[in-house]
Amino acid sequence: RASIGGRSGPLGDRADRELFHALRATVDAVLIGGGTLRRERYGRIIRDEATRRRRVQQGLREEPLACVVSARLTLPTDIPLLADPDARVVLLTPSAASLPRAGAQVDYVRAERDGMLDLPAAMTELRERFSIATLLCEGGPHLNGELLAAGLVDELMLSFAPLLAGDDGQSQLRIVAGGELVPPLSMRLISVAESDSHLFLRYGL
Repeated sequence: RASIGGRSGPLGDRADRELFHALRATVDAVLIGGGTLRRERYGRIIRDEATRRRRVQQGLREEPLACVVSARLTLPTDIPLLADPDARVVLLTPSAASLPRAGAQVDYVRAERDGMLDLPAAMTELRERFSIATLLCEGGPHLNGELLAAGLVDELMLSFAPLLAGDDGQSQLRIVAGGELVPPLSMRLISVAESDSHLFLRYGL
């Protein structure tokens, strides 16, 4: 399962959360799908002031740029990230539409090919316009699948929780959704960490 009750949080523990925030602290931008933004109700990417100061000392922005993939821009503007006037958000979309007025500072990367988001072109624009060199994708499964299919993933960080949740009778998304990868992508294991029977695996593609 990629979630329990529609949320990923119940699958993690303290170590998982610490690694999650440590990864965020090192990158130029964080990429999420619109569905994940709605379900998880994202707030600011980094809230801890000490982490913000460390990033500045390391030559980074105070926090990673929040990048959201949304085909139709049907995003509620009361989501904390979009409502926060101190937040900066870039929306990656094939649409010519714009969000209703949001509290956050919102920019657009409009990259369209055959009615769909052209992910390689959007990644190029993120690098050229916003100086994004390191990008952390937090899903969801459909966005993961699109990035993998386009050959845009260098590494996969995979956490295994020691939980058996069973089948709730509904279609459960895996960590990659949206179609079969043909041929399956090969990965090489870079590192393994363990905490209280939780496993944290880092793969290169």
